[in-house]
Amino acid sequence: MLGGPGVGKTALTQQFLTSEYMAAQNTSFDDAVECTVPVLLDGEEAILEFIDLPYTGDPEVWREYDVEGYIIVYSITDRRSYQKAIDLLNAIRRHRGPHTTLILVANKSDLERSRMVGKQEGKGAAEGYDCKYTEVSAILNHKVDDLLVGTLKQIRLSMDRESKKKKGSVKRAQRQESGDSGCLPRSPNTDSAIRRLIRTARKASKSCENLFAL
Repeated sequence: MLGGPGVGKTALTQQFLTSEYMAAQNTSFDDAVECTVPVLLDGEEAILEFIDLPYTGDPEVWREYDVEGYIIVYSITDRRSYQKAIDLLNAIRRHRGPHTTLILVANKSDLERSRMVGKQEGKGAAEGYDCKYTEVSAILNHKVDDLLVGTLKQIRLSMDRESKKKKGSVKRAQRQESGDSGCLPRSPNTDSAIRRLIRTARKASKSCENLFAL
């Protein structure tokens, strides 16, 4: 879990620990806070380990940890924290590639009257960096459980996608070795039409606010 000072990372972590889904334990190391949280999703339990990293001013501090995904938090009342979040998004996408699980979290939605960062601006950043977006209130525990379970869902979906890609690569390599393409040639017009249909379907079904779909 990453973000600037005062954005509510610790409050979010505490809410994860007191969620109805679990009981967990807290440990600390190297000025970071680690907590393990059992989460039940689709009838299958998983243990999520969260590392709450203190902000050091270094947008690449996350590189010291080998993790499956990142929750990047900013406060809707603090534009500087939003810019720090954007810097982190940019650094992670640049070094970890397009398929790493990333969730941009706008915290303190209970302070609407003090809002400095609009919802559309946050969503626009999430869409630009191809990550998920949600607004929560750690103080009111608003949508925190959705974030917790959605984080697990995003990690599972990402792992499933990578597994399917690897299987597809193996099958293509096997067909090439056997000299069999496995399909009949199509005309360029047919290929173009299929690509347009696929893009349209993906655009219609994809939402940066849906934590339960890629």
